[in-house]
Amino acid sequence: MLPIEFDRQVLSSPPPMDDVRTAGVIRLLDGIVARRILPHLGKKGVDAVTLARVSEKHKIVRLEDLKGRMSTVSLLTHSLDGWTIHIHELVFDYIAFGIPWDTTAPLESSAPEGQKAMAFAEFLLRHEFEHMLRPQIDERMIIASDAEFAMDRREMEPDYYRTLKEALSDPMGGLKGSHYLTLLD
Repeated sequence: MLPIEFDRQVLSSPPPMDDVRTAGVIRLLDGIVARRILPHLGKKGVDAVTLARVSEKHKIVRLEDLKGRMSTVSLLTHSLDGWTIHIHELVFDYIAFGIPWDTTAPLESSAPEGQKAMAFAEFLLRHEFEHMLRPQIDERMIIASDAEFAMDRREMEPDYYRTLKEALSDPMGGLKGSHYLTLLD
């Protein structure tokens, strides 16, 4: 679970998703996993066999919150079939309506809202993959890893780092990421 909450009022404006659009967004998020997250984790020393197992045994789903009671961005569950990343429907829709459809294009080539959605999606997915790879580690250690990841991006990809900070600090974006911003500064 990524310990970031969201503003339900701000994120309730996108139109509802249909199954075709949801499937397309999930393919795009899987593309971010394959092109950005797994290579990053490989560079950090995770062996290729472990990465392949986790990559094959995960799925991403849009988490319906029919009663409107959940305030967390994501949940991670494990079963015999593997890992499932549940992204709250309002956050999923935020990503869906902002994310650029070409995940291979440079982040800078997208509109500002798309850049923020893409940066946040990568941050969220990387956090959950860290949990999958190290399920015995508590949340504080994963958060420390999030900060390390952001610092790495600050040096290697300053545009990504700046955009992630904007996504977490923009009240109009609906994410409540101020406590993460403290770690990133």
